[in-house]
Amino acid sequence: MRWHAGFVLVSRPIRLVVAIGCGGLVLAALAAILPSPAEAQSALVNPLALRVTVTREREKLEVAAERVVLSGDAIRTDSTGRALVMYRDGSTVLLDVDSELVIEFVGSENGDVVVRMRQTLGRAWYSVSRALSAESRYEVRSAALAAVIRAGSGSFVAVDANGETTIVATEGSVQADAGGVSVTLPAGTTTRVVAGSPPSSPVPGVAPPPPAAKPTPRATAFATATPTPTADSRGASGGNATRAGDSAPDPHAEPDAPAIGDACADADACSNGDTGTHARAVVDANSVAQSHSAAADDGAAHDDSAPDG
Repeated sequence: MRWHAGFVLVSRPIRLVVAIGCGGLVLAALAAILPSPAEAQSALVNPLALRVTVTREREKLEVAAERVVLSGDAIRTDSTGRALVMYRDGSTVLLDVDSELVIEFVGSENGDVVVRMRQTLGRAWYSVSRALSAESRYEVRSAALAAVIRAGSGSFVAVDANGETTIVATEGSVQADAGGVSVTLPAGTTTRVVAGSPPSSPVPGVAPPPPAAKPTPRATAFATATPTPTADSRGASGGNATRAGDSAPDPHAEPDAPAIGDACADADACSNGDTGTHARAVVDANSVAQSHSAAADDGAAHDDSAPDG
């Protein structure tokens, strides 16, 4: 250390240590703000009505409250179950009774959000956040077709036991590909596809209204919960149906509200806000259902009849 004209000259090693320390603080701040790889590749599932299960690596898990789901998980509802799936950007999937959805991939490509799902059975209402980039996309596949839903768009998809698929664009536009043919569905139009055949020409169509949901809002952390294994996944000698210290869910009780953190009041607020607030967002499932219903009502001006689903 030297004195020069009333100033203290700091030696080069000390300046280097200070620079490294500042860089470490910046990296720590970024780590606190940016999601971890596991969080970036996950979503939340909330049971709106029981029974809802998640199959993960051949193990069937009962979902009685908000749970984290990952790439590769299959979400299934029975004849009375319904579920809401919400992604980090605020995009949602409302899964009806007797339906199954496989989350194949959640991630990014060249900085754009990419989510791939496979709907194997039943009915689902999709709503993609307006906050996404133009190249971001949500892909939905069935045995009959592949559909691409981009920012600000929504669709209703119904898949029967034979794989025959009906898709209705409820907002924006949706691209449907099958049998080497691609069609674009503006809002209020529909197409039906049989496995191995091209999609039918788009015609006016209205999606059925999504099921109502009236849970009580509840805020929880995003990346902590783990689904509870069901009794049948443990085997006949697996002991109790619940882990030690856990209480068995009441099948007659109302499920907890779909909730993610504590910032947003409904799905639209999350969709139009900061895309990095997934860990702080509260989702009111009733608001999500109403937003889907509003999109379906907009299409009613085109046609009063709904496609069979």
